[in-house]
Amino acid sequence: MAFGGTDRILERVLKYIFRIPRHVTLPEHEASLDLLYSDDPNLKNIAELNREVKVLSDRVVEKRFILHQLNEEIEDANDVIEVLLALVMELEKVTPDLQSESIDSSYVNTAVSR
Repeated sequence: MAFGGTDRILERVLKYIFRIPRHVTLPEHEASLDLLYSDDPNLKNIAELNREVKVLSDRVVEKRFILHQLNEEIEDANDVIEVLLALVMELEKVTPDLQSESIDSSYVNTAVSR
């Protein structure tokens, strides 16, 4: 059972007790603050960093699409392999004497068309 004043109490606790003063920088934001006030010419400004983040995130999305496509192709190839193995097993059942014979390499056409 919820009390009607619970929401008001929670709001006041968050607003007045757990409030972080404006002059306080949290540890997870110190790097951003250092970057903002730094005079080091080797450091990139926030706009450049945001552009790099955008480019990198776009590349990640692109790579994920490529990975998804490659995984689908691998699944298709595995399905083909499974069917071919089943066909080979059926062929071996029909002609068991082929298992003992070896294929002579002279019968294999190795010419490459150019």
